[in-house]
Amino acid sequence: RVRCRMFPSLVNCCTIDWFDEWPRDALLSVAQRYFEKVDFGDEMVKDAIAETVVDMQSSVSHTGDEFFAELRRKTYTTPTSYLELLNLYSAMLTEQRELVARKISHYAGGINKLVETNVVVDKMKKELVELQPVLQRAAQDTKVLLKQVAEDQASAEEVKARVKTEEADVEVISKEAGEIAADAQRDLDEAMPAFHSAVNALKSLNKSDIQEMKAYHQPPELVQIVLEAVCILLGKKPSWDESKKLMSDMGFLQSLQDFDKDNIDTKKIKAIQKYVKNDSFQPDTVGKVSKAARSLCLWVRAMDTYDRVAKTVEPKKEKLAAAKAKLLEAETMLKEKQIMLADVESRVAGLKRKLDDTQSKARELEEQEKDTQIKLERAAKLVGGLGSEKIRWEGLCKSLQEGQRNLIGNMVVCSGAIAFQGPFTAPYRSKLNRAWVAKVKGLGIDCADNPTVGNVLGDPVTIREWGIFGLPLDTLSVENAIFVTRSRRWPLMVDPQGQANRWVKNLEKANKLRLPKLSPSE
Repeated sequence: RVRCRMFPSLVNCCTIDWFDEWPRDALLSVAQRYFEKVDFGDEMVKDAIAETVVDMQSSVSHTGDEFFAELRRKTYTTPTSYLELLNLYSAMLTEQRELVARKISHYAGGINKLVETNVVVDKMKKELVELQPVLQRAAQDTKVLLKQVAEDQASAEEVKARVKTEEADVEVISKEAGEIAADAQRDLDEAMPAFHSAVNALKSLNKSDIQEMKAYHQPPELVQIVLEAVCILLGKKPSWDESKKLMSDMGFLQSLQDFDKDNIDTKKIKAIQKYVKNDSFQPDTVGKVSKAARSLCLWVRAMDTYDRVAKTVEPKKEKLAAAKAKLLEAETMLKEKQIMLADVESRVAGLKRKLDDTQSKARELEEQEKDTQIKLERAAKLVGGLGSEKIRWEGLCKSLQEGQRNLIGNMVVCSGAIAFQGPFTAPYRSKLNRAWVAKVKGLGIDCADNPTVGNVLGDPVTIREWGIFGLPLDTLSVENAIFVTRSRRWPLMVDPQGQANRWVKNLEKANKLRLPKLSPSE
């Protein structure tokens, strides 16, 4: 008043616009327009909610008058507050639907997991009981296989020892046969070069060489001696006439080449000894007289040497044949023993593989039993620890499902509380809540009996944190805190004790809250 007198232009140059209250039809029309895109599930529910918010606006106006008459505190119910109510309701209904559905899914999932865990535990107990006979059978099979493997292994070792002994015997026999063969071969090596040399010499002769000797009427002595020796070996009379007949034969030289050197009669060998022992009966000496006679001399001496060597070699051949027969018999027996050993070792290897498989399976079964025991212990601890939680979760799930059914009615009451009840004291807030709940239920909308903002919107964890930050945890202070955090407009807090100031500072400290001061220095 003093200031207006000092500055009269504040009154003279000011025009006051007076706004009347919106009529009921206008409020209803605005509400219906706002709720066009809100899913209520039924048009009747949408109309009932629209009618409810209109009554809430008017009831707050009447309660404000009573509040002023009793406590001399003026409250203003403006269209802005009404629009705030509509916006809050639309946003909070969507948010709470999602939140409640998520909580129901969370708790229901936990309950289902506990039920599934109990089923799994029962199944594991059954498996553990069924596993015991299998483990016992596996242990028995392992024991039998171990015994069988030990027996077969001993048998295999015995056969192996016999085979080793026989291998040594065969090696000795084979060595003896080799020595005999080598000795015989040495003797043959003595005779065979002379024989081959004689055969080659015969092959070098031609018809003219034979005709040259045949042409002699009175042959030289050395030529006659050679041919007599040839006649004796061929079984003919040792004379020149007989020699000439032999030389006249077209197959004379071939008969000498094909002569059966291995079966020469002993008498013939004795008969030619006088020629062979003659100092003049030498190829080189005879060759001075006749080339053909030299070749025949070589042949006679070769036959004599071969016969002499053959008689020495023959016993050795017989001994070698006996040794080879003995070796073949020993090798045959050894091969049979080796086959027997291979069969035994194969059987032992098969048994060992079977034993390894059985032992591996037994170990797997033991590990499975151990793993099942550990899982059972853990599951028992889990089920035991969460057994009481299951009851609590079922109660919470039931409560949330009931809240989900009452969500449309609860949200309209809570939205009205946030939009309108800030200036009112606790008794007036309770009075407004009771009136709104009665209206909602009267219109057939599901609603809780006492849906306060603390009960419906309050989160116990968040409220406990607010208490840590300095908020008093009485009902009125908690409701005011929810009004502050849920309201879409800037809140004005009447805070004579500084509790709200301290709470806001601590709450927003992590967000780097700045505190401006309305002083000239600022």
